[in-house]
Amino acid sequence: MTKYALINKHLKSAFSLPYSLKHIFFRLFSTDSLPVGTLFSRFSGSLWLLCLLLAGAFSPLHAQSGDFDGEVKEEGDTPPTEYKLTIETDVLTSGKDVTITVSGKEIEGSAPSYTVKTGTEVTVSLPESLPEGVTLISLSGTSASGNWFLNPLEENLPTTFSFKMPATNITLHFGFKVVEQPDPEPEPEPEPDPDPTPDPDPDPVVYHTVTLPEVEGVTTNPAAGEYLVAHNSSFSFYLTLKEGYTQSVPVVGTNLGETLTPDSQGRYRIYPVRRNVIVSIDGIRPDLPPVANERIDAPDAVRIRTSQGQLQISSKSASSLYIYNIGGSLLHTFPLEAGGQTFTLPRGTYFLRIGGNSYKVIL
Repeated sequence: MTKYALINKHLKSAFSLPYSLKHIFFRLFSTDSLPVGTLFSRFSGSLWLLCLLLAGAFSPLHAQSGDFDGEVKEEGDTPPTEYKLTIETDVLTSGKDVTITVSGKEIEGSAPSYTVKTGTEVTVSLPESLPEGVTLISLSGTSASGNWFLNPLEENLPTTFSFKMPATNITLHFGFKVVEQPDPEPEPEPEPDPDPTPDPDPDPVVYHTVTLPEVEGVTTNPAAGEYLVAHNSSFSFYLTLKEGYTQSVPVVGTNLGETLTPDSQGRYRIYPVRRNVIVSIDGIRPDLPPVANERIDAPDAVRIRTSQGQLQISSKSASSLYIYNIGGSLLHTFPLEAGGQTFTLPRGTYFLRIGGNSYKVIL
């Protein structure tokens, strides 16, 4: 909670005393100072002091008239706008140091810790050449909150890449491999060659954000959040139905109009990633009471029957048949022709998806 303090700058002392306090108290308690021949002679000096105090004669401050001239001071913490960026390396030893450069506007600090404002474009660069025997073998990034992640890379590692600073502390980890080289035999000095034309600096790697939603009844691996994916790379995730939602048939798509279908291992894959992608997960509903061969939003154009472990499907038009187990994992995909077809399956409960419609069958 934020607190405020109100300060009036017009408060001043009421008056200054021309005599010392010792002199004033001596005169107050002395009966010589009282008027003679009047009613006041019957009062003691102590009562005179009490009256003066009640009248506010010794009040140290008094109110001032006119405009109020003050200031409001805010007390309490405000949300941070700057977060830490930490660079980590491993394996490197003395004489095998690698200088990693962090550049961008409004970046403070020095290796290995920096302070960066949220939304700042950050460029991270390695030197054009590494020390002899040193090889970069991995690059990854994590955040303290767990909602920001730089996909681990082990192939085609960039020497320069850029990203926008999120609203969380992040750590970039560079993994190196060091191979000690034996001292070479001295060789005769070759004739000096003219300086070759230097290679142009490599273009920085561009990253895009893939957003996984948080949907009731579903867990994803990795968890819901935002993830950075290099341009033209792929992003994969798994989807698991929670207890009480196992009869749902997930419909997964993206904001680019794509419909994602899991492979034989239940993995959803987005490839290539060339812009920011937002994943959508629909079709998640609480389980219905168990009934035999239940039809879920099925039109009359498709008829389904089960008999002695066989699945009989009659369709008026050609489409595709997707068969899922009770956990929501894709088991089989078959082309479905117009007319009648029969499929043999082990006994159990299955979910079927035909032409965008869902069915539940029990064999």
